[in-house]
Amino acid sequence: MPELACALRCSVDALLSGGTGCGGFRRHVTVAQMREALSALGRIGELLGRDHFVYDCIIRALNERMNTTIEASFSNAHIYEAFVGEFLLGCVRAGDYVDPRDVQAHMQPGKPRDYILNALREAGIR
Repeated sequence: MPELACALRCSVDALLSGGTGCGGFRRHVTVAQMREALSALGRIGELLGRDHFVYDCIIRALNERMNTTIEASFSNAHIYEAFVGEFLLGCVRAGDYVDPRDVQAHMQPGKPRDYILNALREAGIR
């Protein structure tokens, strides 16, 4: 059933309720995709150079918008995990489906994972 829900871009709950609400999600995103996105930001700095204006603009915009320093996540596993969680929450707010089982299985145990799982429950995503 989860595979079918993923293919139809809806929740298992929507399938079990007769399909009402299917298509309500923009897309299905995973923890692995968010890790890849965060790693790509670090990779841009490696490829262009941390002093390149494009990299600098990206990082400054993220730091300002998120009120933090995203570059710390490139060298600190705990901060990295917190940013993966922030990326997931941003996707949920934008209308994407995040499977709680994926979060449970692929995020490190701790506050970021617990926070995401709670946010998914509050959003009615099970």
